[in-house]
Amino acid sequence: MNNRTTTSITYNIWSNLYLILILSIFSSLSIDAQCDINHDEITTLENEFRLKSYSEIASLTSGENYFKIDEDSRFDMGFKKALWITAYDENDVLRVAANTVVTNGARDFVAGPVLKEEQSQSQFCEFYTRIWKVDREEIEQLRDDFDSGVLMESDIPIDIWEWPAIGNEALGEFMPEEEMAPFHDNNSNGIYDPLSGDYPIALEELSNFIPEQYVFTVYNDDIEHTRSDTDSLRMEFHQMDYLVDCEVGGPVDRSIFTRIRYVYKGADDLLDLKMGIWQLESLGCHLDDRLGVSVEHNATYVYNLNGGDQQNCVEDSEQIPAGDGALSTHIYLNNDIDNYMYHHFMIVGGFPIATYSPNQPIHYDNNLSNRWRDGSSVVQGGIGYDTMSMDLVDFPFSDFPTDTSGWSMRNVDAPFSNAASVTALHKKERISTGYTGHIDYADLVIYDREKPGYEIFEDYDYEVNVVRNTYLNIL
Repeated sequence: MNNRTTTSITYNIWSNLYLILILSIFSSLSIDAQCDINHDEITTLENEFRLKSYSEIASLTSGENYFKIDEDSRFDMGFKKALWITAYDENDVLRVAANTVVTNGARDFVAGPVLKEEQSQSQFCEFYTRIWKVDREEIEQLRDDFDSGVLMESDIPIDIWEWPAIGNEALGEFMPEEEMAPFHDNNSNGIYDPLSGDYPIALEELSNFIPEQYVFTVYNDDIEHTRSDTDSLRMEFHQMDYLVDCEVGGPVDRSIFTRIRYVYKGADDLLDLKMGIWQLESLGCHLDDRLGVSVEHNATYVYNLNGGDQQNCVEDSEQIPAGDGALSTHIYLNNDIDNYMYHHFMIVGGFPIATYSPNQPIHYDNNLSNRWRDGSSVVQGGIGYDTMSMDLVDFPFSDFPTDTSGWSMRNVDAPFSNAASVTALHKKERISTGYTGHIDYADLVIYDREKPGYEIFEDYDYEVNVVRNTYLNIL
């Protein structure tokens, strides 16, 4: 064997060893970056009418979600809801952060804040893969003990003690160094310390507003995007869900309020930012669900075809009792709906391929821009797809199903049973590091045994306005 052959063999051996080493490093980094998507413990937000549990990070809806009719009966409010965000970097490359139903681990978000280089993704992910929950009674007891001078660390519930607020030394290396979970700052020193009379709140601008229950979680998109297959935006999200007790059993008690605060942590400007909410929801049996939008009320809604829930549904589904009237609606409280559209989550009914769920990055941006996957615009009439029509609209299915001559899914002969909606809520031409804002909305269920079928829509205007006015009065 000559020297040239020996050198070649040696080179190939070391090259293969180097390749194996590099692949093992990137493999470990990928595993480290993704973390477990599920919470170790199920946290539940619950009152007389609503039950919502949290089982996955970065899902606005995950786990069991029910409306409680009485102590013995309830119906499903399940499936998924998630944030969608798109923007272009200064090299005109599209970036997307968008979850749908998480299958095979495909997702664009991870638990915790956007990290600095020296911080461990796996350690922070393990700590922040949780939901913090606070009850009003706990806050009242904490305030009483502090005012009486008897408050001790052992008296403080763990989620209040470990509230992820700026400067909370109880969190050790996981202590937030920037604004995160809101709190009442009793001594106005900008540092969270419950032994000094500080306590968690739901809305940062209202330290005296204490809901019946509230839950908090934080997540970001600074990981490998296995759902959208793009680079991250480096955005951080603080989600607060809360219940307001009006003690009258009205629409406010049947609502779950949500605030999503967003913060851009990237170094370079992003262009043409779009942000919205994707929903694949069920109202009892999902097979007969239909969608709509009310521009007047700045709200979207889900109802049952023919006004009543399908009773022969899939196994383990809990239906609305026959003859009962029900609908659910998302009322957007501080952002006007820019545009609204839908797509088919599953391939059913022979719809045009352009009307199905995104499978490329540009598809997400198209949906947030009121365009189908192929880039064509939503048009008036039918299913909203017709490449030959120039009658463009921002809000398909904007008539209530009670209007028999209007444009609603009720009046279109098509199987919409797997339709998901995309509601665009915030757009910005350019954002820089530190850019922040929030989205407030209420998830209301309207239910009445005395108003079967489409008669339930008779209550819509009144109930939506009660919820909106309650929010405005809180603020």
